[in-house]
Amino acid sequence: MARQANAELEIFTKPNDWEKPDGKTVRYASWEIVDALKEYCDTYAFGVLMECSSCDEVYLDITEEVTQRMSLLKDENPLIESRTFLEGTLAKIGGADLKARMERKYRMNHFDRNLLEEERLVYGGIVVQDINNHLFRKTKLKASAGIATNKLVAKLACGINKPNGITICTSSGLARLSEEIKISSIPGFGGKTGEHIQKFFGIQKMNQLAAIPFDELEEEVGLEKAFEAHSKCHGLYDEVLHI
Repeated sequence: MARQANAELEIFTKPNDWEKPDGKTVRYASWEIVDALKEYCDTYAFGVLMECSSCDEVYLDITEEVTQRMSLLKDENPLIESRTFLEGTLAKIGGADLKARMERKYRMNHFDRNLLEEERLVYGGIVVQDINNHLFRKTKLKASAGIATNKLVAKLACGINKPNGITICTSSGLARLSEEIKISSIPGFGGKTGEHIQKFFGIQKMNQLAAIPFDELEEEVGLEKAFEAHSKCHGLYDEVLHI
């Protein structure tokens, strides 16, 4: 299970939107964020692995912590914050609706593998709530986060409910969201290859890319890029954390 935190460095951003934040300030802020995350992982969590991908992008593998939380809180009703959303098959679910789903549907469907995966992801969202609150207490910085079963989907989910949103994305939820996600937002396709695919096939969104036959994609961009595009637009492109 991967979690991606994308820090919103709002208090360090210059007044004009087109101006980039000062590089030194961003670096210092990123060091504060990493220190706070390490402190949380070492003090309050179990078996968390962390990858610092860039100055504003961190991935956490919270699989073991989720297992622990589910065991400890199985008879309780954990707090669901208003900024935490489950992107489900048909719609976004949050607040009281998500709390009710936890209290009823998960407990009544012990043998549904899809619901078990969804329940684990929701508990991942609860863990991330705690992490983000710790991060804000320590740094006064707000962070958006995505929770999913792999890094790719976590990264895509992170951009859905910005700023300061926590987005839990299931496999079926990604299929719905792919109608909104631009091809340029897919990691690895924000440059020339992505632009070429969009122009050649006359498409813009992730679900349109998923609908292109693999043979046609391979003929235009080659086997390696076609495989990458096909895997990513279906949310299946996984990679391990670089610790």
